[in-house]
Amino acid sequence: MKYDYIIRGTIGVWWDGTTSEDLRKFLDKHPDEDLTIGIVSLGGYLTDGLEMYQMLLDHGRCTAVLMGMTASAATIAAMGCKVVKAHKRSLILIHNASDWIDVWGQCNKEQIDEICQRLNATREQLNTIDKLLAGIYADRCGKKIEDIQAVMTKNQFINADDAHELGIVDEILTEAIPEPVQNSLQDNYTLNYIKGMGLPSYSDGGQKENPFAAYLRKTAEGLRSLVRNKPALKSTIEMKNYVNLLACLALSAIAVKDGKAELTEEQLGKIEAYMKGLADKVTTLTDEKKKLADQVENLKKSAPEEHNDVIDDAEMLNARELYNSVMGKD
Repeated sequence: MKYDYIIRGTIGVWWDGTTSEDLRKFLDKHPDEDLTIGIVSLGGYLTDGLEMYQMLLDHGRCTAVLMGMTASAATIAAMGCKVVKAHKRSLILIHNASDWIDVWGQCNKEQIDEICQRLNATREQLNTIDKLLAGIYADRCGKKIEDIQAVMTKNQFINADDAHELGIVDEILTEAIPEPVQNSLQDNYTLNYIKGMGLPSYSDGGQKENPFAAYLRKTAEGLRSLVRNKPALKSTIEMKNYVNLLACLALSAIAVKDGKAELTEEQLGKIEAYMKGLADKVTTLTDEKKKLADQVENLKKSAPEEHNDVIDDAEMLNARELYNSVMGKD
């Protein structure tokens, strides 16, 4: 899926996340466009989350797509979008607001009363914020604020299906592989499977013989070779290659439905990029190998010629004589 903008990292922190100012600058550049906003964040500062919510609401033409783990202030921002979608394997968390409490030290009863007053004031403030947040979620899903508060109090992640049932998500993205891509994958797999058996692939590229007759002839030859050699047939990808493929796509497994591997166009693009990267590495290593070979050859050419000069034993000093000579001893 193509995203026009992604809200990620800590909400409100510029060095490792996304701030409301970042989002404002982007939206100002695309005021009258339909935009897809990806959101993957565990939350952050509520001030920025509420500001993002209002900006997306005012823009009016944004679709939020929740992916990975989306929580806290990030979900508030998402509620400002016209449509909210979530990937099937995503998790969503809505919860009550919290504040930092720092009380430490020895206190008398008057000081304790003062601390309790401050804590009660903070509690009332948090209660007001919780009602505001619950109202934002309730406006999205059409439920009572009390029902939303009950979910927020649990402080637990829910999956995309539960979020959809609750009403804060309008649509679940299942990422089904497009039919043309399915067919292409199956054709390629079948072709490689046939080649693995020693059978030819069908092609009429410039053959003088009838193409179909040539194909049957080659097939028969392949079958005879197959019977003679009795190769071990493999109907699945070798484990080593499978593991490498999973690493390339950053997946734990590849879904298979009706005998067809389910890969998205984005994943196919990753595979092509990965293969291109490997090809580039091979080219680089080949060039380096050639350079090293040239260096070795040049060193051989520039090396001094060997000689067999022999030093007369009489001219050589042993260790003791050399020591005595340096020290001035006889």
